[in-house]
Amino acid sequence: MASDKKTRRLQELRGSDFEISDGQPDIRGWEVFDTEARKIGRVKELIFDVRDRKVRYMAIDVAHNKELQLEDRLVLVPIGLAVLDHPNDDVILQNVTPFQLRALPRYDNDLLGPQVERDISMVFGREFTSTGAGLGNTQGMAAAGTAGLAGTSAGNYTDNDVDADFYQHEFFNDQNMYRNRPAHGRIERTDNDAFFGSEKNDNWDNDRDRSRQAESLAASNRRLNDLDEERIRREVREKDREAAMLAASEKRTRDLDEEDRLRRERELDRQSERLTASDNRNTIDEERIREEERIREDERRKIREEESMRASRLERQRNETDEEYLRRIKKDLEDNRR
Repeated sequence: MASDKKTRRLQELRGSDFEISDGQPDIRGWEVFDTEARKIGRVKELIFDVRDRKVRYMAIDVAHNKELQLEDRLVLVPIGLAVLDHPNDDVILQNVTPFQLRALPRYDNDLLGPQVERDISMVFGREFTSTGAGLGNTQGMAAAGTAGLAGTSAGNYTDNDVDADFYQHEFFNDQNMYRNRPAHGRIERTDNDAFFGSEKNDNWDNDRDRSRQAESLAASNRRLNDLDEERIRREVREKDREAAMLAASEKRTRDLDEEDRLRRERELDRQSERLTASDNRNTIDEERIREEERIREDERRKIREEESMRASRLERQRNETDEEYLRRIKKDLEDNRR
């Protein structure tokens, strides 16, 4: 598995053959905040593009936050959405809402591929054409999205990989990290001068950023609705497929029942034919059987009569014996009186 990961285009910086250039900040371990100074989590890892020698994503270990309704999970955020706060060694996420953080897929290095990258960009409001702009050859793209890019080499990637144009977007502009922080960045102490600023353009910038954030949120909502509709369509197709399979199974059951019924009818017909043939033979023996039955009945009657007579004799003997016993008792009593 380790050798497969080293042949992928997107690799975690830790454990790869690359390192941060001298003089550049290593933001791994830096805390991550939103523009309202609310803590989101910590940068756990950087995802490096071996082909273009650029950092593409931050792997952010999101911390549980009841206020923002965030749960503990690891997600990827494009590097161009980050601004570095050097004095505090912090990372500020610009134009990223808690809703978008909750909508991001959970990061799994084994599943990182073109489809996952597109899903991440669409959560932040990026739209793609129906032909899959920003991807190379889209044939088999779904398989590449779930299986990652295992088996590629540092200089030879599959046709299912994203092309370089995919990263020609502000989401992946790593120079955004070094721009000056806007007035509504993370503020440790909020006095009037620090909050309102001294330049009129600050308010315009704030309005523009809020407008962009609202547009990004609306695009993200549209994307989530599209995903829900696609999921519902998949479920409907799956249910239709299950219904068709059930109908086919019921038809096979009915066919088997019909075959079994016909087989039983044929068997009954054969038995009826055999019985008809045997009836002719049995007619000859019917009189003999009736005669034997009369003889057996006479024998049973004689036996019953003999048993009745024997029972009568036994009853008489028992009565005679009882009378003799009583007379003997009476005689003994008379003798005793004398």
